[in-house]
Amino acid sequence: MRHINNLRFLALFLLSFLSIIISNAYPKEIGVNKNSIICGSYAPLTGPFSYGQEAVYATMSFFEYINETGGIHGRKIIYKIRDDQYIPSKAVSLVKALVERENIFAIVGGYGTATGLEVVPYIIQNEIPFIAPISLSYRFAYKKTYEYLSKYIFSLFTHNSTQAKLLVNYAIQELGAKRFGIVYSENIFGKEGLSGLSWAFKKNNLEPLAIVAHRPDTVDFSATILKLRKSNPEHVILWEPPFNASKIVNAAENINWNPRWLGNCLLVDPTMIKMAGKSWNNAINASLFPLIDSRDPGTEKFVDIIKRRNLPMNFLTQAGFAAGELFVEGLRRAGPNLNKENFISAMESIQNWNGFILRNISFSPKNRQGMSSVYFVKFSEGRYVKLSDWKTIIDDENGPPPP
Repeated sequence: MRHINNLRFLALFLLSFLSIIISNAYPKEIGVNKNSIICGSYAPLTGPFSYGQEAVYATMSFFEYINETGGIHGRKIIYKIRDDQYIPSKAVSLVKALVERENIFAIVGGYGTATGLEVVPYIIQNEIPFIAPISLSYRFAYKKTYEYLSKYIFSLFTHNSTQAKLLVNYAIQELGAKRFGIVYSENIFGKEGLSGLSWAFKKNNLEPLAIVAHRPDTVDFSATILKLRKSNPEHVILWEPPFNASKIVNAAENINWNPRWLGNCLLVDPTMIKMAGKSWNNAINASLFPLIDSRDPGTEKFVDIIKRRNLPMNFLTQAGFAAGELFVEGLRRAGPNLNKENFISAMESIQNWNGFILRNISFSPKNRQGMSSVYFVKFSEGRYVKLSDWKTIIDDENGPPPP
């Protein structure tokens, strides 16, 4: 009997020992289990800014594709989207609920600068991975200096300041442009763009002939155009979203004025073609993704996946898809034993990586800005055509100039 009891004790000891080994080999991580990885996001699903939902639904479409093809290391991605109506305080409460009640592993995407920046302090305090906020602000990557904002935040898209610098350099060096005007909105987006533009003009020993600001809620741009035309610039830089930019272009057309328009990556969008009409012809813009009609294999995959949800082909759906791509690449590199720390290390290992629609993505232990490049396109005869190879500026030790 004693022998049997000893054997039972030994068996229980071995089972306990094995369970400890297995537990250590696969440590528990919030939002991660044997079958799934839970992540979340916020976006305006309702209200006046509800077009922002296109980005997060594109992310969801990419995750659905990944799940259909076997998931990541055997795990499916569960993506929980919450409606913040583009109200910053609501975005914070929703993210807090996703973390504390629904136990997500990470925030992926998340539409908008104002809401995203409001969420950041909570993200940092609670050490939640925040991957590719849908924003062009450098404030997700940097403090006032080159030091990164947080080890847990990975900013993806080439920010306003870099785009602006590259656009001015291209216009002066490649187009021979000398007479410039600038129109921008008095918000974070516009001010960051203006900061980069001003830096680049100073570097090139030029000054714009006119800089015209307007309130973000401006509807009638007639006065804006009249102020701008007084100085008669040949090239006008629009640091605007498509809705505003198209109205500005139309206001210029109404007084029979047609300078050459230059702009940021948001304007490589069907909205501009539809709303600005023929006046948008010969406009030049920075671009972050392969052109949708480029027959690039990765872009064809993007089109196929996005069509399944009947989403539009535009910058927002490209950005949301790209956010999903980046997150999945980090998961893939982290391996089956997923936790926050090895996920962060995996993200930091990404160097000069290309995805389906992402190009030249790099992070490191000291860098949280994934893209620093653009290429330039021209709108001609109803479509965008590529003008240049990729152009790059790496932010110096002082970081981008604050607005």
